[in-house]
Amino acid sequence: MATELVSATKTSEIPAGSVTAIDVRGKRIAVANVSGTYFAFDDACTHEQCSLAEYGELAGTTLTCTCHGSEFDVRTGKVLAPPATVPVKVYPVRVAGDAVTDRGVMAPRYVIVGASLAGATAAIILREEQMGP
Repeated sequence: MATELVSATKTSEIPAGSVTAIDVRGKRIAVANVSGTYFAFDDACTHEQCSLAEYGELAGTTLTCTCHGSEFDVRTGKVLAPPATVPVKVYPVRVAGDAVTDRGVMAPRYVIVGASLAGATAAIILREEQMGP
């Protein structure tokens, strides 16, 4: 299946230690900035569908949903503490300049965060890696 590249937001819009929700073709994806490393995952808590970007508290790589206390590892989506029992879906992320890319929303793809020349270059490189030049 071909990989699609989607531009979403800029790294400068996601401060360290925070989580921001972005819309990728009608799907809400949360992007967490853990000391300059970015992780993307579904924005909805798997317990009661609370927004993890709005109600989540990030401590290192652990995201706590303050609605009911579920904890997730933002790197893997794994549930660290109940009441959630189902992990959140995670998406591989890449950063190029001010662009963050995320692969896997609704089909294998990358979400590019940033619209600068670095973002466009990342899109070209990723497309070539996935589909050949």
